[in-house]
Amino acid sequence: MQNGAFIYHGENDSIDLFIYRKISYQELTKILPLSFKFGEIKKNHNYLIAFFHNGADFVGSGTMIDIKKLIREKSMIDILNNDYQSIKDGGFNLKKNEFDGIISFSKNQLI
Repeated sequence: MQNGAFIYHGENDSIDLFIYRKISYQELTKILPLSFKFGEIKKNHNYLIAFFHNGADFVGSGTMIDIKKLIREKSMIDILNNDYQSIKDGGFNLKKNEFDGIISFSKNQLI
């Protein structure tokens, strides 16, 4: 999987977004210079990851193993491969325009 976008229930029942994109270790070191400086980017990291929670974003790096573990632990739902009704049936209280906004935002981030 080259990239993905998932939603999950965060703190206080917020609906949070998680996205990832595959990039090289060299690109990660340029995109996240402070993380590189402090040794947070490991040699085997080949994904840029980002969490969006209540208007704030948290960016880091990881591996596909890390990503799959996060998706499983947080019971995330893939929003790029599920329609609005599936998301609603999955327990996410989103209006259609909110869902469409999240999809549009995610796709723009993953370009």
